[in-house]
Amino acid sequence: MSVALPRALYEEAVGPIPAKPRVIGADGVLGPYVAALGRLLEKATRSQSSPKPDELAVLELLGALSSGGDSRSTGRSHYEAACGVIERHLADPALGAGYIAARIGISERRLSRVFAARETGVPQYILGLRLERARRLITSPEGATLTVAEVAHRCGFASPSHFSQKFARGFGVPPAELRRQSRSASSMSG
Repeated sequence: MSVALPRALYEEAVGPIPAKPRVIGADGVLGPYVAALGRLLEKATRSQSSPKPDELAVLELLGALSSGGDSRSTGRSHYEAACGVIERHLADPALGAGYIAARIGISERRLSRVFAARETGVPQYILGLRLERARRLITSPEGATLTVAEVAHRCGFASPSHFSQKFARGFGVPPAELRRQSRSASSMSG
């Protein structure tokens, strides 16, 4: 994928333009930044109605890539890269700040500050995504045949009881009850 943008904008945000084009693979510490940039650009090109990507995030990701993932990169690029790692590994119960920070080449403390700037923590962000994925799965036709334990496992929860407790706290109803409500609502409309 290649990205074209005005020279002045690039130089202002990232620095001098390299003399030769640079090919950056998706392996190693830069992989999450490449993936994050690709995800932002892919969302932007999906359809006419898609919201434009956060231009600062795109520029900061380009800056992180041009600096080789230098940890001095700004929080926005680290956040985008971290979110990509989280999304790809959400089903892993061991997913945590240490793993994410190592994958994007920053310290756990720096990663915590990046998420704190968005008024959340890494564990809270992961939990929120897992719960939302579980809610979608429980209420979908695909998840109709899954047990609560299977949903918990697919969404990265180590324990079905922990999952049920967090789910009920997050949505005000246990997962099995939400499934019953969802089935009831769909049978009434069908």
